[in-house]
Amino acid sequence: MTKDRQSADGQNAPVFQPGTRVAVRLPLPLTDAYDYRVPAGLTLAAGDFVRVPLGPRRMAGVVWGPGTGDVPDAKMKEILGRLDAPPMTAEAMAFVDWVAEYTLNPPGAVLRMALSVPEALEPPKPLTAYRPADPRPEIKMTPARSRVLDAAADGPPRQAAELARAAGVTPAVVTGLAKVGGLTACPIPAFPPPPAPDLDRPGPDLSA
Repeated sequence: MTKDRQSADGQNAPVFQPGTRVAVRLPLPLTDAYDYRVPAGLTLAAGDFVRVPLGPRRMAGVVWGPGTGDVPDAKMKEILGRLDAPPMTAEAMAFVDWVAEYTLNPPGAVLRMALSVPEALEPPKPLTAYRPADPRPEIKMTPARSRVLDAAADGPPRQAAELARAAGVTPAVVTGLAKVGGLTACPIPAFPPPPAPDLDRPGPDLSA
């Protein structure tokens, strides 16, 4: 543990360096947090959302503070990574503990209610788009497949439903053409990045 880091609510949160133990609370009906080791190349603070191994699963949890030291080093598992999300504030963490104590519920169960949609912490899964295969294999062509290839050649890779609308066919024709090698599947981000701002663009004329 080293110097503090400014937390989301403006308070100082202790920073945990690689190799140190941290307590990670999981959104499960558990009373105690589990100890994990901070991996090399990563620093964490209380409130950070992290992904950790739990048996065969990978789960999102919250760094709750320093580890207890109850787990032998040989059995200590490492944190898999920090999630790209704002950390939980100290007030929110204290509220989870208070509700758990007041209602006699495990803190992990209360955390589960606070994180009602844990999947929202995960990065969006990429979408599948299609573009013409290059080189194109020898496949049986039909008028519908030809229209799909013409539509796919006109513009950037597109999803099956969008290509199907442009070609006037069903999405099954698009995916079927991909299965025989006529189209190449390629991932695209679920939320394309916004265009870079034009800093030289003149603004509107404002009246005095």
